[in-house]
Amino acid sequence: MKFYNKFAFAALSAAMIAGFVACDDDDDNEKSSDSSLKYYATTNMTWAEFYAGELGKSASVLSASGYDGVTAATKSKPSMFSSCIVEDSVNILGVKNVNVAMSETVYKSLSDADKQRFTFYTDTVFSQYKKLNSDGSFDKMVSPVSSQNPSSVSLTCGYDARWDQYVIDLSGLDLSEIKDSSSNVGCLMGALLTTTDGSVYGLKPLYNLWLNTAEFGFSVSAFSEVHGYSVGYEHTSSLEGKTVKNLTYILRDKSNISIDMNVFVKLSTDASVAVDGSVAAGTDVNVNLVMSNLPSDSDFKLTAVKSGSGRAAKTLTADQYSYSDGVLTLNGEVAAGTYTVSFTDDKYVNIGTSFTVE
Repeated sequence: MKFYNKFAFAALSAAMIAGFVACDDDDDNEKSSDSSLKYYATTNMTWAEFYAGELGKSASVLSASGYDGVTAATKSKPSMFSSCIVEDSVNILGVKNVNVAMSETVYKSLSDADKQRFTFYTDTVFSQYKKLNSDGSFDKMVSPVSSQNPSSVSLTCGYDARWDQYVIDLSGLDLSEIKDSSSNVGCLMGALLTTTDGSVYGLKPLYNLWLNTAEFGFSVSAFSEVHGYSVGYEHTSSLEGKTVKNLTYILRDKSNISIDMNVFVKLSTDASVAVDGSVAAGTDVNVNLVMSNLPSDSDFKLTAVKSGSGRAAKTLTADQYSYSDGVLTLNGEVAAGTYTVSFTDDKYVNIGTSFTVE
């Protein structure tokens, strides 16, 4: 089956529109004059095409607003999203073999060239599909849905975020349906993020969706993750200040998984914290911390102190430190090394800093 790039997709849609203008006498711009679905097929879709129905926008508009291909930093991970179209081992272009249903009217309007895009199935009725409309667009996915409630939901953001500006961790879920027999995320075609104001966002592999399906992330401005890889953010740039109420994983030939939550996407801030002066190893070591550019309505609190760096960093327990009036005290014998502090606020993203005990 041939995959058309987004430019070829546009040409195909234009040809279909022209065909319907010639054969349809209605002037009300209905998407289809025959709603009875009789033909079922599969086809590859760009991200813009795949999410157009869900987001209520045309594929061309979405393509220009961040719903384009994903480029990975390495060749190892894209192939693990085996429901996706991977080019040259690093580019994830969209979703492959998406189920499609169409009416007889739409089917008969397709030219022979148009039909080459699809693989048709006889005597088959899909329970999950996207309807092909007379204008060449696809409706949102028709699919059964199952709901799960996480036992806990946590947000990491700002200074503490490493893979996206915002990372949401979901606990207590059974997400085994997303993986295939090879432990790839082979059943995952995409995901939708919904906020309390009714906005819907389509998420993409590597930028938002990861091999650990109990986590997902997004950014609202230019951001490079811990390895220096730039993460796409244009399609989620308007999330700041909104409240996420649901994530729905879209699975191939399985029930979608709907997960409710209530997570405020905290606001960016110029606030910062820095260490004033040097810090020497010893007993009951004091560290002077200076806060700058704090918003007037903020209430940052010290919530974590860690020793070490990266994955090896260890979180200190409450009896190992104290904090008051800008002074952090590391209790007991304090060895030389790297430490980090993190401050959180209900409204603004986390701030923090690292320092070296010498």
